Amino acid sequence: MVKLIALVATLAVGGGGVGTASAGPAPEQKIRMLQVSHGLSFAPSYIARGKGYFQEEGIALDFKIVGGERVAQPALMANEAEAIVTSSNGFVTMASKELQVLAVQGTVNSLTTNLTMSPRFLQERKVSRQSPLAERLAALRGARLSGGTVGSALHRYIIWIVKQGGLDPERDVTLTFIAGGPPQMAALKAGHVDGFLLSPPSGEQAEADGYGQVFIHAVEIPEFKTFVHEVVAVRREYAREQASTVDWIVRAMSRGNNFLIERPAEAKQVLQPFFPHISPRIMSVSVDAIKETIARDGRMTEAEWRNVVRILMESGAIPRPVETREGVWWTNAHIKGIPPVR
Repeated sequence: MVKLIALVATLAVGGGGVGTASAGPAPEQKIRMLQVSHGLSFAPSYIARGKGYFQEEGIALDFKIVGGERVAQPALMANEAEAIVTSSNGFVTMASKELQVLAVQGTVNSLTTNLTMSPRFLQERKVSRQSPLAERLAALRGARLSGGTVGSALHRYIIWIVKQGGLDPERDVTLTFIAGGPPQMAALKAGHVDGFLLSPPSGEQAEADGYGQVFIHAVEIPEFKTFVHEVVAVRREYAREQASTVDWIVRAMSRGNNFLIERPAEAKQVLQPFFPHISPRIMSVSVDAIKETIARDGRMTEAEWRNVVRILMESGAIPRPVETREGVWWTNAHIKGIPPVR
């Protein structure tokens, strides 16, 4: 039975192609970019800013992290931002409403959210992360799982994961809706839930503190391995009228992708100041995990988008399919002239 439980805030814990980059727009030209949340899964955007790639492209970036897609999407459509960094779940929802948007870069091209469970739950079920995937999925029967907020990407993904174990998400598990990563971690630590679905470093931190174990990595599930997770999106009209500017935005972000792929040790140092509450050890293991989800140059594929649409359809996020061919809702056309990592 799905159960909505409002947990009070007191649960919160403390806290590629090689080319030559063309000259960008005049430095005084501002580009406003909104990111839907603060999290390590958006690593390429932090690296692009930390390495100064936007400045090198001639962009004076006005960057802001906002309170989710409900803030970022209307701002984009109202011309209050030139670009947003958002989840594929949020983007496809926009596309399903026929909003005139275009995904122009794949910031993360596999799902990063992993299922972390309490050690006690795993001991009672006599399973571990070394057990076959089918056994681990079936062992979720009777689990109390944090599902993010109602209708969120986490909610949709956890519904779909439960179904892969042959379970009914309405009868076989209890979904507890808790907003925010730290409150979900606190709920697991306090024993209010048996598991949560969050990106690194949440599971890694829970393991280090002894109250959780990363049980299922999303990339173990083929559909989530080949899956656009986070994208840069712009208005379709803006992409037509300011194509060169979109090229520069995309190039800066894609350089962030490639830096993480080629120089993960240095990437950890670039990322650390953006996440001062994460210890260097946890940062290291988390970046190692995320590195495997990053696509060179930020290129997207139709197969990835097919999986996104399929999962959102089967989890009830969208009422009908969205076209997945390149050029309709997404394009790699702005990914060009990516210089070598330096």
